[in-house]
Formats: sequence, C-alpha cells, structure tokens
Amino acid sequence: MRILKPRTRLVYFRLSEEEIERFTDMCHSEGARSMSDLIRTALDRMTRDCASGPQDQLVQKLELIDRMMEQLKERIIQIDEALEQVIKIRGEGRSALRREQ
Repeated sequence: MRILKPRTRLVYFRLSEEEIERFTDMCHSEGARSMSDLIRTALDRMTRDCASGPQDQLVQKLELIDRMMEQLKERIIQIDEALEQVIKIRGEGRSALRREQ
C-alpha cells in the first residue's frame, strides 16, 4: 500500500511492558497497521474532540434549555386553561346561587 502522506518527523516516548502489550492488542482489535498508526489516529481524534468539545457541549446545553422552555410553555398553557375552567365553574355556581336567593 502506497503512503499518501509520507511521515518525516519522529516522536519518541517510553512505554512500560504492560503498555506495549495493551497497545499491541489494540492494534490487532482496531485493525491498525502499526502501533504508530494506532497512536497517530488516537491523537488525531483527541485533538479534534478537544477542538470541538466545548462548543458541542454548549450547543447541547442550549438545545436542552430550549426543550425545557418548550415544556414549561406547554405546562403554563395547561395551567392557564385549568384556571379558566375553575373560574368559569365558580362563576356559574355564583349565578345559580343568586337565582335561588
């Protein structure tokens, strides 16, 4: 397979034996060609997630607030309608009492 973007820079870091085993197992389970490929992909995901994370979280919170406001609006309408019915019933009751007197 031809590499479309040649890699010319090296980054060195130390790993424990346990980390080597875990990362090697991950390479197999994720289908990565090499540990470098696995780590490069993971770092790329992390940088993208960090770049868009706070903004995405803000959008999610605003959407939640919007849904909650819509629910509150519907509940206020229900309460208003119930109050109108109570007022109507009480008004009819008073009229009936006046007629009886």
